[in-house]
Amino acid sequence: MALGLNVFNLFYKLKVLVLVTLFVMVLWTTFGYLVDTRQEIPKAKSMVEFFRKVTSLQHSQEEEKIESTADVPMVKSFQSPCPALSPYLRGASKLSFKPSVTLEEVQKENPQVAKGRYHPVECSALQHVAILIPHRNREKHLLYLLQHLHPFLQRQQLDYGIYVIHQAGNTKFNRAKLLNVGYLEALKEANWDCFIFHDVDLVPENDFNIYMCDTQPKHLVVGRNNTGYRVEMQKMKVVRPPADVARYTMIFHNRDHGNEENRERMKLLRQVSRTWKTDGLNSCSYKLLSVEHNPLYINITVDFSVQPKVS
Repeated sequence: MALGLNVFNLFYKLKVLVLVTLFVMVLWTTFGYLVDTRQEIPKAKSMVEFFRKVTSLQHSQEEEKIESTADVPMVKSFQSPCPALSPYLRGASKLSFKPSVTLEEVQKENPQVAKGRYHPVECSALQHVAILIPHRNREKHLLYLLQHLHPFLQRQQLDYGIYVIHQAGNTKFNRAKLLNVGYLEALKEANWDCFIFHDVDLVPENDFNIYMCDTQPKHLVVGRNNTGYRVEMQKMKVVRPPADVARYTMIFHNRDHGNEENRERMKLLRQVSRTWKTDGLNSCSYKLLSVEHNPLYINITVDFSVQPKVS
């Protein structure tokens, strides 16, 4: 019995020792975990604080970027694209021209136009369109056109800019060359998707005549088609809107000095097949006098009588 008791006591003590050892190990593990956790808490706090600082910095940088580009009309936005057919279109309208209209009145009628540029605020425009208007001695006609063209284009939800290319000097008025100048100078300001070549004395009547480019050249004035030779040589077709939509009111005027009808025009047209590859944008030389960003349009003034210096 005594031997049996001693063995039992020894086994009991061994069991207690194992339990105590396990308990100590659990305490030690728990203590180590708490110590590590306390060390990790400041690290976690510092990481959260760092993330907040980075987020705040990015937010401030985005605000600065938006502010710095606020006066640049062609801004990439995250808005949904504008519909293919604007809900603001009215269709045909009867145009009237008040003799007493002033530039200040037209500016007040178009408060969202700045430096000749406009973009819709409710959606992202489908195309960025540059309107090129050759000009000389047609101030009143230009005013009438601007008065009707700005709301016309805004109802179409276009991101657009109007460029008036003014020919200075006394040389013969060269409409085609002014359009080339407008194209080259407009591309220096923005990456336009579409170019509309517009006469200063033709005012559109129907805003369903959409001022956007197609896959082929589009002739907007259906009733006045007397061009197109270079287009045909490029194996392209001319797209035209319906005749009841592409209607324009012409502001009648007499030809002024320096804008007489060119008696050599038919001869020049017969030479187009030989000259069209070398006579155009790649040979357009001019003296740029100024580029002014007026409230309603960008005014580009050039002189063809003064040849630019070749550097």
